[in-house]
Amino acid sequence: MKLLVPHRDIERYLRNTAIYEDYRKMQVCKEPLSENQKHTRLAAQYDLSVTMVRKMLDTYMRDYPLSQDISTSYLTANTDE
Repeated sequence: MKLLVPHRDIERYLRNTAIYEDYRKMQVCKEPLSENQKHTRLAAQYDLSVTMVRKMLDTYMRDYPLSQDISTSYLTANTDE
């Protein structure tokens, strides 16, 4: 049995993944940015509204729990320091 997925859904998933990856790069960037600045830059880059970027990031992190930021978790904390 084949599962048919509309092209628009695949394209939306790829776009959302790209936005999330760019968001993650902004988080590790040495340039300090507020959340509003990150969302505004992503909205301009992908020609979306800031509200849509926020909603997409929230939905993406909720639907794909492994995408959540674990860098501050005590389980992944660097103990060498």
